[in-house]
Amino acid sequence: MAKVNNGSKIMIDCYVQLTLDSAQIKVSDLIDLVSNMEMPYIDYGDSVKMSYTHMNGVLSNRELHTVNNFVDEIDKSGIYFIFSYEKDKLLYVGKSKNIRTRLGNHLIKCNAQTYSHIEDVYSHLLARKGENKPLKICYCTIGVSEPKKNSTVEGAIIDYVLNSGEVLFDCCWNIRED
Repeated sequence: MAKVNNGSKIMIDCYVQLTLDSAQIKVSDLIDLVSNMEMPYIDYGDSVKMSYTHMNGVLSNRELHTVNNFVDEIDKSGIYFIFSYEKDKLLYVGKSKNIRTRLGNHLIKCNAQTYSHIEDVYSHLLARKGENKPLKICYCTIGVSEPKKNSTVEGAIIDYVLNSGEVLFDCCWNIRED
């Protein structure tokens, strides 16, 4: 057992190895692959509308009005990515055991108790409207061969995103304090 003196800190490095088709790839290569995928999108129409539902005077739900919904081919669990419509900005990376529900919380509707980025999406869309850009957001998912490692893979991706300094990530909503 290791002893730690008062005021000392133990730092442990961790290395995550990603493989695709039995070949090792870097996180940067994974992000390149993902950002070049053909992606479905949520279309918010010609204007950005957010509805707030209250129950007994307390906010209960927030909902962004959309023209379309999710495609049927969403993985059950894994990692999801939210991009600007032009795919020039990675807005968020997340993991979930039920990606369809979690993406819905971020992009369409969530209850007030759910930690969601729906307000960030709303702000992003309002900015796009001011720039006369399409009010759409792209998303995609990837599966992880061992779902219990979703957190590890997500953590490696977010660590890369937050520390790379690439322009693709300068609007990313991921903030890690763990």
